[in-house]
Amino acid sequence: MAPSGITVNLLNISASQGNTPRPRFVSLYKQMTKLPATTFQLRFQYSAQEWKNPERIMYQTRLVGVSDYWSEPSNQSEITYTQLAAGEYEFQVRASAPYGADEYTSFSFIILPPWWQTWWAYTLALLLLIGVIYGALKWRFEFLQKQQRIRDRAEFSEALLQRKKQLLAEVSHEIRTPLSVLKMQIEGLEYNLIEDTEKTYELLHRRISDINHMIADIDQLAMTELSELSLNVKQMDAVTWLKNWTLDAQNRMDQTAEGRFDYMLDLPMSLIVDADKERLTQVLNNVLSNSLRYSTPPILIECKATYSETHYVISLSDSAPGVSEEELALIFSRLYQSERNKSLFKGGTGLGLAISEDLINRHGGMIEASHSPLGGVTVNITLPR
Repeated sequence: MAPSGITVNLLNISASQGNTPRPRFVSLYKQMTKLPATTFQLRFQYSAQEWKNPERIMYQTRLVGVSDYWSEPSNQSEITYTQLAAGEYEFQVRASAPYGADEYTSFSFIILPPWWQTWWAYTLALLLLIGVIYGALKWRFEFLQKQQRIRDRAEFSEALLQRKKQLLAEVSHEIRTPLSVLKMQIEGLEYNLIEDTEKTYELLHRRISDINHMIADIDQLAMTELSELSLNVKQMDAVTWLKNWTLDAQNRMDQTAEGRFDYMLDLPMSLIVDADKERLTQVLNNVLSNSLRYSTPPILIECKATYSETHYVISLSDSAPGVSEEELALIFSRLYQSERNKSLFKGGTGLGLAISEDLINRHGGMIEASHSPLGGVTVNITLPR
């Protein structure tokens, strides 16, 4: 520290906005420390209070924030800074005489950042980036979903076409036999080759009824595969419904005079379920008809109904003959008939159990076959409560 005590005063501090050939400087008040980002030049004018030898006064400056080193001594009494970056600065100036340097005078100021470098601009940019990423991911997800729907639709159409071809092939095969019989009987009547015409007409009537029944089953099966068959689901008393059906089944068995129908209903009297009563009755009738067609006299059929907290089970078991383990998984296939038991066949289309499986699935249940303790097949129908 020099003993002379020369003090440097800041005479004027001015700033210009924008890069112009002839900048216009505007004086600043000392208390104004925040300058806009558009500040292009900043000029400091200063002077030392030295009256004896003013020409010998030299000045040193530095701008803390740009450099921590003092400039070389100079007799220039002003300095201009151009295009300062955003940040905090402190301008310092001191007198430098031959015998040493005095204390400096300072001016602190802040250059504000441009709007795109502010925190809210970064926040906005971040939100925009997140929005763009979200939009891109959403578009990609929707695009993949759309592609998947197109593929699923194509696969579904192909599978539907294959099922249609398979069904037509199976139906044409099954209808060919009764039509051949009809053709032979009609030709026999035409050329007077048949003596018992009354019996022939009865046979023709049965064959035509079989074909009509098959067409009705095919129509219903087609509706189920196209998801056009709707259920009329209502609350119903399961015990009352099953009792009425078992009475009808007993009457049907009594008409055959070749068997017995037993039942045991282990269900609470207050069991109310949501179901389509007409369709469930159709399922039980299909299973019963299948047992009557393929069982040898004397026929024994048992119906059991049990329940748990979540579901109830209806089981129909018949007497011999049974089927092989491989055939148990096939009896719900369309137009399937057991090769071992074809000699026992008493009519039918081979579609009843396939229709039954679809109707039970539509109720949210399950139908499966197993070996019966009576020697035949047990069909278990599990339905939600």
